[in-house]
Amino acid sequence: GIYTIPEISSVGKTEQELTAAKVPYEVGRSSFKHLARAQIAGKDIGSLKILFHRETKEILGIHCFGERAAEIIHIGQ
Repeated sequence: GIYTIPEISSVGKTEQELTAAKVPYEVGRSSFKHLARAQIAGKDIGSLKILFHRETKEILGIHCFGERAAEIIHIGQ
């Protein structure tokens, strides 16, 4: 993770890498304002993006910014 305000963290492939490698993938996105963890903490600024293989549903990458982004990415690993 990168310790900034808001925090930034990432693991795995990016959309650019998957596109260049011609990997079939889908994207799941969520704003922190929709996540229970952020609502409880009162920190609803941020975003979560999960990249997964279209056929196998394997997680290929997780990218996050916001309160405790590194912790959220660690859970996704």
